[in-house]
Amino acid sequence: MATLVSPATLREHLETDLKDPALQRLLDDADAAIIDRYGPHAGNVTVDQEGASRLLFLDRPATVIVSVNEYTIRDDSVPVLLAADDYRALYNSHALERLTTGTHARTLWGERIVIVYTPTDENARRTLIEIDLAKLAAKMEIGITLESVGDYQARFADYTMEYERILRRLARRRLPFA
Repeated sequence: MATLVSPATLREHLETDLKDPALQRLLDDADAAIIDRYGPHAGNVTVDQEGASRLLFLDRPATVIVSVNEYTIRDDSVPVLLAADDYRALYNSHALERLTTGTHARTLWGERIVIVYTPTDENARRTLIEIDLAKLAAKMEIGITLESVGDYQARFADYTMEYERILRRLARRRLPFA
């Protein structure tokens, strides 16, 4: 799997004696954590959501809505492929609103909605997060919270808390109304 960051690029941000294969393992782990939590770096994303409301929220803002399929209780096996005039994007394309006008007009979304969309490119932010996660892993002494040598004393951050803090930088931003 190709990561966003190469060991050579990581070396620009980290002074270490680790060899490239070891750095690549750290980058692979960081890359996998980002994808597991926030989806692929590129390409379309498929979201399967419960509807029955006026608004649906996307985890990432959309640049293109590829398709919206709506399922109802009457026939859960056959979706209705909605037309572009059945919904509109709101809040910088973080949400879709069901419209009472359009080809398949309704007041609320059906019970289940499957949306395929292309999210905005956030690879610049993902690259920095991958670097920070790999740096954290490279610098962390597992199990050590305090180190003393003579007059020198160092306290290390909680690895799990710091790891989560870094990953949360990709979390959905607060929407204007929230």
